[in-house]
Amino acid sequence: DDALVVGQGDSDSVPRVVSDGAACRGGHLANGAIGNHEGDDGLGDGNAPDPFADVRERMEELSRRDKARFALHSRDKSSPRSKKTPSSHPEITTFAAITTYLGYIVLIIAGHVRDICASLFRKGRYFRSTGRSKFKFQLNAKARAKANFHAKPSSLQTIDESTSLSPSTGYPSDDPARYAPLLKSWENFYTRRLYHRIQDCFNRPIASRPSATISVLERVSFDGNKTMSVLGPLSDLADPALRASYLSGRFYDVLPADPPHHPRQRVVRTCLNLGSYNYLGFADDWDATCKSSVLSSLTRRRLPSSASSPRAEFGTTSLHAEVEAIVSSFLGKDDAIVLNMGFNTNATILPTLASRGDLIVSDELNHTSIVNGARASGAAIRTFAHNDSCDLEGILREAIVWGQPRTRRPWNRILVVVEGIYSMEGEYCDLRNIVDVCKKYGAYVYLDEAHSIGAMGETGRGC
Repeated sequence: DDALVVGQGDSDSVPRVVSDGAACRGGHLANGAIGNHEGDDGLGDGNAPDPFADVRERMEELSRRDKARFALHSRDKSSPRSKKTPSSHPEITTFAAITTYLGYIVLIIAGHVRDICASLFRKGRYFRSTGRSKFKFQLNAKARAKANFHAKPSSLQTIDESTSLSPSTGYPSDDPARYAPLLKSWENFYTRRLYHRIQDCFNRPIASRPSATISVLERVSFDGNKTMSVLGPLSDLADPALRASYLSGRFYDVLPADPPHHPRQRVVRTCLNLGSYNYLGFADDWDATCKSSVLSSLTRRRLPSSASSPRAEFGTTSLHAEVEAIVSSFLGKDDAIVLNMGFNTNATILPTLASRGDLIVSDELNHTSIVNGARASGAAIRTFAHNDSCDLEGILREAIVWGQPRTRRPWNRILVVVEGIYSMEGEYCDLRNIVDVCKKYGAYVYLDEAHSIGAMGETGRGC
């Protein structure tokens, strides 16, 4: 569902490489949720009712205000280039920083105190008793035969492994001569004393489609959050008051049993879904949105669910060629390459475009996929202040003047990497000024439009 589009920019001579995470969605968004644009390549229904008609004016007003504030702020041409463009990113106050660090310090001190008390009183959740001279376990006869032990008539055998155990704890895995440690000291401490306290907030299993609301399985812990278990029927709760709180809760529900996968009832909590990329609502009810189109590609065209081969060899099918033609036509570009994941688009394409002897200049708030792709390319990497075209110009000027380190040879290629809408901050890219700077110094622009296709531009085609 991601496309890489290569071609010339609409109104500039700077080569643009656009990483499009929603190109296939752009046509629907441009003609549906964002606004009706009749005649846009025949995508969408221009006569379809607008589902946001009651708030359309307010949405457009907010969009114009944000675009004027973040995307179209232009520099004063008469001012010196060294003048910084004002940043809209809020600064962390001193009080918030101090209290945050203070909270970490309190947790770390309390964790070390608990570790010391556990070693003194020889009791605790994570304490392993010492002085165990024998460690006995049972092996199945088949496993014993594979391990070249002397078989006995009985199916089970008790073996004394005291000589192969760690002398301090009695656990084989604690012997550093035989097993490498899985975690370093700080990682282990963080997991035990910090993460386990709040792990019920993470890795929440769901029992519904990831639509606007989701059903999150309720979990309980009987060992102080060390382990979490999915709550089954309410009869599993021994406290009647706790059962009553679930029954009277407005956002709680009980899912019926579904043998053989779920033989018991399960308690769920109804929550708002704020962490999904479900732009077009395909996850709400795919039976009514795209089920027939997806299944027809398997039945009507008799295509496999997996090509079992890379695209460069035998993995390209007629569907790939069709969707790439649609994407390139919609964006008005020469060609397009469709990839199956947005993260992989940046992580694999950037090493293709840049290599040793090249320079990648990246916005400091670019997505992790861009960071990984830049590192994997082998090119030199510089970062400029977020959305600051003045800082970018200074870095480009310095890179051109000084060239590569040690040899001072000119860079083979300079690639400036930005995002159309920064996914973690929700801010628009100052693309106009960044393109002006790149034109002046002959740098390439790599634009990640994963979140701006369908939401930016007069026709929803992105920045």
